[in-house]
Amino acid sequence: MNKITSGILAVCIYLGVIFLILLYYNVHKIKSKNYVEKNSNRITVTLVNSDKTVFNRSSKISIPKKPTPINRHHLIKPKIPSKKALLKRRAIAKKRREAERVTRLREEARKRALAKKREAERIARLREEARKRALAKKREAERIARLREEARKRALAKKREAERIARLREEARKRALAKKREAERIARLREEARKRALAKKREAERIARLREEARKRALAKKREAERIARLREEARKRALAKKREAERIARLREEAKKRALAKKREAERIKAIKEAKAKRERERLARIRAERERKRRIRERAKNLFSSIKTPKHSTSKEPRVTHQRSHIRHQSSIADRIKNTHLSGRVSNRNRDKGVVNAYIAKVKNQLNNWNAQSDYKGQSATIRLTIMNSGHFRYSVKHSSSVALTRGLKRFLDQLNRIGLGVHSKSTPYIIEVTFKAK
Repeated sequence: MNKITSGILAVCIYLGVIFLILLYYNVHKIKSKNYVEKNSNRITVTLVNSDKTVFNRSSKISIPKKPTPINRHHLIKPKIPSKKALLKRRAIAKKRREAERVTRLREEARKRALAKKREAERIARLREEARKRALAKKREAERIARLREEARKRALAKKREAERIARLREEARKRALAKKREAERIARLREEARKRALAKKREAERIARLREEARKRALAKKREAERIARLREEARKRALAKKREAERIARLREEAKKRALAKKREAERIKAIKEAKAKRERERLARIRAERERKRRIRERAKNLFSSIKTPKHSTSKEPRVTHQRSHIRHQSSIADRIKNTHLSGRVSNRNRDKGVVNAYIAKVKNQLNNWNAQSDYKGQSATIRLTIMNSGHFRYSVKHSSSVALTRGLKRFLDQLNRIGLGVHSKSTPYIIEVTFKAK
């Protein structure tokens, strides 16, 4: 790698020298051309068989002036040099060119000598570096040989140590084998002793088992005697139970006879009850017809809700006051009796019975809603109210449609006050849902 670098460096130096020579020659040529152009009005001599032009030695540059009129009478013809002078000038120019060529060759020879010297120095430097590298390689080889020798010695020492350890391990293995054999001998002796002890134990267990079997046989004989005694006792108890069963059957027959007599009396009583029920049923049917007539009248009045309520007028400037008043509608106390009689009679279905209860409760609710005294303040306005009444008498409501916001607020205040009082409990497991169309009078 160093040789390649040195060769490339030498080639670069050689090319640089050639470039400098060509540059110097080109600059000199350009200067000569410029000088000829500046002194074009002076006398020049062109040598034969040469591409050089020799100038006179004067360094003065003639500056052209404005043309002046020429007096033809005083015009002097230029002096033409003789052949001898021309030859002399040509010889001088030839010598000058030869001197320049010699100078150039000497310069080139000096540069070549300098390049050779530098190349010799570079070669000497490379040789010195090669010598140093060879010396370093030699030292590295010696170091590697020394390390190899040390590694060989360490390997030999390791081998000897391994042999020593193997020898020690072999001795330890032999000692362990001896210990193992001794342990096996001791274990064999212990096993023999254990077998002898086990044989003694088995013999003792056999004797104990024989004794236990004898004891069990005696116990079985005893249990068999007890079982026979128990069977005898059970036979005695069964005989006693049979006797008691016969007595119980006789007693049951007596009780059946008494029950037959009681059934006969019960039939007579039921017959009397049925006659009384028929009488009550006739009375109930009469009451139902009267109740239906009353409900028909209520339905006719309910077509225009709250129309029969007369309330005093209040000033519109004040907020209407809701007072707690007891309902003037007299509740029918015979509703529970009618429901009870209907249930007992068995002639009316559950659906009709529930419908009658619902209608009675709804009529009661509507009668309580008639207690609103402030409806006259909203005369002509209407609203649709949806009530969901729980079995405790409390309810939820919603105003589905209203003619004005004021009517909605008044109805909400009245319904909140009525909800705190309650509409009365009912026995239905699910809430009653009632929808009322209210029109203020």
